[in-house]
Amino acid sequence: MKLLKMLSAVMLAAVLALNILGFSDGFLLAEYDQRGLRGQVGLLRAPGGEVTVAASIKGAVKGEVFVWKIFNTPVAPYEECVPSNYGQELLDLSEKHGLLLAETVVSLGELDLWQLVERPLVLKSLTTLRVVCGILRPTAPTVTYVASFITTLAGKMVFRQVDDGGQSVTGVRSTLVAASTKLKAPATLTWRLFNRRYESEDVSLSNMRDGCAALGHFPGSVVHEAIYPIPLGTTKAEARHYELERLPNLHMVAGRGVVYVVVYAGERMLGCSRLFRSQPRRAVAHFTPTTVGGVGGRVEVYQVSPLDHVKLSINLTLPRGNAAAFGIDNFAIGDRISCTGLSRRFYEPWYVDLDLTPAPQQGTKDLYPAGDLSGKFGTLISLKEAAATLTDPTITLFGEHSVIGRGVAVYDPSWRVVGCADLKSEVPQVNAVAVFSGAISGVLRLSQPMDSIFSETIVYLRLYRTGGKDSAGHTWHIHTQSLDENGKCSSAGGHFNPFFTNLTDRQKYNGTPLPHTAYEVGDLHGKHGEVTIPGPRTSQRDLSSGRYQWTDEWLPLLGEASVLNKALVVHDADGDAARVACANIVMEEITG
Repeated sequence: MKLLKMLSAVMLAAVLALNILGFSDGFLLAEYDQRGLRGQVGLLRAPGGEVTVAASIKGAVKGEVFVWKIFNTPVAPYEECVPSNYGQELLDLSEKHGLLLAETVVSLGELDLWQLVERPLVLKSLTTLRVVCGILRPTAPTVTYVASFITTLAGKMVFRQVDDGGQSVTGVRSTLVAASTKLKAPATLTWRLFNRRYESEDVSLSNMRDGCAALGHFPGSVVHEAIYPIPLGTTKAEARHYELERLPNLHMVAGRGVVYVVVYAGERMLGCSRLFRSQPRRAVAHFTPTTVGGVGGRVEVYQVSPLDHVKLSINLTLPRGNAAAFGIDNFAIGDRISCTGLSRRFYEPWYVDLDLTPAPQQGTKDLYPAGDLSGKFGTLISLKEAAATLTDPTITLFGEHSVIGRGVAVYDPSWRVVGCADLKSEVPQVNAVAVFSGAISGVLRLSQPMDSIFSETIVYLRLYRTGGKDSAGHTWHIHTQSLDENGKCSSAGGHFNPFFTNLTDRQKYNGTPLPHTAYEVGDLHGKHGEVTIPGPRTSQRDLSSGRYQWTDEWLPLLGEASVLNKALVVHDADGDAARVACANIVMEEITG
């Protein structure tokens, strides 16, 4: 296995030369690993203000040149590089400095780099017509804080702060949608930061329930009043926004108590959220040689924040030398010895076209399924040991696309599993289970880290019919009560909706991507879609049928909004409200 050398000799030489000449006062680096292009474009500023660009892009065809422009809104490596994602144009570098060559050094003159922090540098090829996005990241230390909104507003504000020689430059990303038709969207909002005395997460959640209205118009000491407004949308795409603000040092502010973000329409308070520092996450898959193929060792995934690339550490022993492909599966492994829970398909949330997937290591990472580690980094063929430390921008440990809880599988050349292990968080987990029996049988498993009531929850569902045919279009929800002693589904009450989200309002946006906090806590159908329940014939033929696994960003097992001791109800197919299966959600164990 070979570690991809992202910084070429030409680029490294340019950077070193510029540093020697005094270009150390500012440095932004955009990295590319898309559409067959790999490399970097670095913007370096000398103390006098002169900015020089050093570019090194591999994979370009002979004579390929690029239009290069800086746009407003950051684009994640796994997102499409399209105008709806990168937003408005800020700076056309081609107009003043000409087209960009794949290997070049260009002087830009004076330019305020700190206005460009975390913004996308978009390269558009005039030769092949491919378009790629790279985020202009500072080399200075950064810290990330996240505010998640519930009730009237839904979505997130993410604060990425970088130290600019003693001043804090903060990029503010927002995706706030109207969680009620009482709010007219699109609209323009303002926001403020407030400091309050220390309080528990349960108290903060209670305050967030009514948008901090009970705390008054100014719920604490004003820390910052936003210079730039943010949009309110009806979808995440419409609400996507990014601005730079000069905030005080958030670490120091958080040291004086809790921090709230309060959002206003004019002077009307619309919602609030407590601001939390994003803590690094680590998940490890431990392989034991007693499994099916004798594979031992570990695969470790580490991510500092949702805005940072994943660091992937692989250290495997392959004593039989019969391993080939390996990667992250859609599901947890199930039985550790036989790995029967695996779908035997690589996890792919980004809709990669599998017909266009290149041979291993022959394409950029965006061309492979997110879970296809052997495609992105090389196979294990003929190896007795595999050790590497890699960077992967296409997987994450945060949010609804987290790979925590999914299995890592190793295959032989015939695609037989020779080793498997689940990616488990290093944080202790609270686990819950609901067991279905009868005509519709199966299990629901839930797992949430115990470090915060706001942490995501892993949802694993398996349902099957003991007789009859397949049925599709089942909606499913968590209801307010546990089942009575007779186990009647009618005793479960209505949908679990502790924050009084208006279901009628949610239905108006059916089919559009919304934050999970825009739905009722118990509306698993709204957040994750309908489910299909296979009959016996399908279950025997396809072991993955009737199995699902998601990461839910708002399904607490802890605190006042916990779904423990409530019932999961599955409704009849094709929108029928009849309740056809149900089971109580009960605490199983604490692990880790």
